[in-house]
Amino acid sequence: MKSFLLLSRIFFYSCSGLCFLLIPLFLLPSFVDEILGAGRKPIPPLSWGEAGPQWEENILAKYEKNEVNYNSNYVNEYIKSIAGKPLLDWKKHGKGHSPYVCLAKLACGQEVNEVNEYLQQLEPWSGSGSTWFGYKGDYDFTEVVLTKILYLFGHKQELIYPETLEHLLKVLLVEEGGKPREMVPRSLGWVRDTENHHLMTESSRYLKNQWLFKYGSTTIAPGKHEYDNKINGLEKWLVNYLDEMLLNGEYEFNSIPYLLYAVQALLNLDAYPDSEEIRTRAHKILDSINWKYALGSSQFRRCAPFRRRFEYANTTLLVIDPHTALMRWWCLPESDNAPGKEETRYSRILFAVLSPYTVPPIVKKWAIEKPYDYFVQIGYGENSTPEIYSGSSEYLISAGGVYRGLRAMIIPRPTTLLLNDGEIDINRCFHIKGRGKWWCWNNTGVYKKFAVGNASVHIPPQYSPIIQEGLWAIFEPECAKNFYICIYNDRNFGLIYLSDNKDLSPNQLLSEIISKNPSKEEIYSSFVFLDGRKIEYDVNAPAGTWVIKSVDGKEVDRHYDKWERWSGNIPVNLYQE
Repeated sequence: MKSFLLLSRIFFYSCSGLCFLLIPLFLLPSFVDEILGAGRKPIPPLSWGEAGPQWEENILAKYEKNEVNYNSNYVNEYIKSIAGKPLLDWKKHGKGHSPYVCLAKLACGQEVNEVNEYLQQLEPWSGSGSTWFGYKGDYDFTEVVLTKILYLFGHKQELIYPETLEHLLKVLLVEEGGKPREMVPRSLGWVRDTENHHLMTESSRYLKNQWLFKYGSTTIAPGKHEYDNKINGLEKWLVNYLDEMLLNGEYEFNSIPYLLYAVQALLNLDAYPDSEEIRTRAHKILDSINWKYALGSSQFRRCAPFRRRFEYANTTLLVIDPHTALMRWWCLPESDNAPGKEETRYSRILFAVLSPYTVPPIVKKWAIEKPYDYFVQIGYGENSTPEIYSGSSEYLISAGGVYRGLRAMIIPRPTTLLLNDGEIDINRCFHIKGRGKWWCWNNTGVYKKFAVGNASVHIPPQYSPIIQEGLWAIFEPECAKNFYICIYNDRNFGLIYLSDNKDLSPNQLLSEIISKNPSKEEIYSSFVFLDGRKIEYDVNAPAGTWVIKSVDGKEVDRHYDKWERWSGNIPVNLYQE
């Protein structure tokens, strides 16, 4: 052993220059990924939590067997509106237009011959995976649609001709085999690809393999082991990937627009695999994603933190994310009267329309109207942001989250109070932005019927206080019959408290609040509720630390990187009728 250590020292000192040059080569991949990467970084597994959804497998199987039903007048009208569009140049419009038009035309049996002729003369317009300056990718956006065409119509020769089917399998669907591609193409294996690209690419690979293994093609006999996803290892990889996504949450949570593309891949994995393991996991992830939306939205409007893209940081509309369009579809007919319909982007609900998945009964019920007061905390693990909501049938307080650095790509939002007033622009809602630019915010100061932050509360122009004294103001909107909105506003401090004590007059309420919170100095660090409970907070808490410090003298767990996945007084059986 001593001889080995001696030889190691001699080698190090003799070749110290070479060692010095080699060290950066080992560090370079991590550095490149830190600068350019947008894929999931490994984190320790989260605890699911007692408030996490629970599924009875027999009930889940019943809902998984639903048939695609797109024969209603509403759906026909929508599909025909897309089917009526022209098939444009593939190289220019093969990502976001023409594949969907093909899908719609076939779904309603329109221009079938033209669609087949169009598909037969196509070649892949690029490679799959992320696009960057050294590689043109994004073809997996097209593949995920072509995969749906394959499985919806591949056995219907009156819709997909045999020559077209062969061209799909041999030319247009480029992924096959058992080796998933985890890294960005041509990045030397240094940059992990993003979640939506993983799901689109590998779901298409998995389902093409399954088709060839079961049915073969004109040149490939059925039953070849290289296309058996259990033998080639792809199913095991995909099961592990979906497990991590379910337990730790989707990495591109609430993303505009990337969550939509992840959902499209998950809809395919929910509908078409023979593997119950794959279908069940995809279904549970879809349920979890949509359950979060139901909890974090009001009248199909929301203002939640999200990961990717920075250009949406200052958006003011509360209805433009594609997930809202999907949820409005799944929650018909009640959602049809929700505000913001004219602003909602419906361009991608075609995938959901042509999929058997729908949201569980509890998710639909809570998306439309919350049955009771609730408080929920949703964790995402290390170097992320939690989602925190306090809500009821009349209001939703949504924490805006926290920026965690360039690599994390998290965009915090203002802490927002949504009322049942139908407002779809954040400037017409009570909210607290946070001090400075959005990348300085830690907008996690939300508790039950309470929010606090290190910037003043924005007062919507349509609301005026019914009483005001000093920095306190009381509001009583017509849409809030069961509570008062109490605001404390200073230049670098804002507080929102919802009081449901309607037995007090506004004058009495304000007098009670001031009597319990007489010190201007203490209000910046603590607040006493009408029932005597005291909440303490630090509005300038650093990233990674919950703004709330204690409630009624009991310290809270402020390290939200370690929070459970689900915590709160919410239903856990999503399929309860």
